[in-house]
Amino acid sequence: ISLSKRDRILYVADPPEPALRVASREMEISKIEDIPEEMREIYDALQKVDADGVEVDWKEARNHFYPSIRAIYPNGKVVTLSGGKGSDNVDGYGSEALFICPTGVCVDQATGHVYVTDRSSRTIRKVSQDGETTTFCGSLEAGSQLSCDGSGSSARFLSPFGIAWDPTGYRSRLLYVPDLGE
Repeated sequence: ISLSKRDRILYVADPPEPALRVASREMEISKIEDIPEEMREIYDALQKVDADGVEVDWKEARNHFYPSIRAIYPNGKVVTLSGGKGSDNVDGYGSEALFICPTGVCVDQATGHVYVTDRSSRTIRKVSQDGETTTFCGSLEAGSQLSCDGSGSSARFLSPFGIAWDPTGYRSRLLYVPDLGE
């Protein structure tokens, strides 16, 4: 998911087709039918790395995948911000925090916070500048099978996939999260 700052249009990857959907300011949804062959590699890469140089990374250890969130600086330096020592839905600092299946990242440029969609835990997580990861909204509680609007843990996602930060916001500062559920 990406937000065009110039014309304020949302572009959303629609896996597994691959296809792109576009949401206008009036929230009219349209589909870009085919991604040209020469753009498929870029399409695949953009699902992994956000424009601010933050990526979702999967480390393999004895056939187990340990997701982590890493920052990539312009000079090529890579720093793990959160996760990497297991796979679970655990808040904490640095590698103490665990993710199950992170599927998107974005950065709030005003605060430096990194927001992460965790598809399998059905949550949006926030990684602060001091390295603390907390659950921003959503829940893995039993009975949270359907999507519903709400604040904090009362918000429900079925399968959040991707995320984009709108610093100016149509109404206020907003996060946009495509949910593959109902």
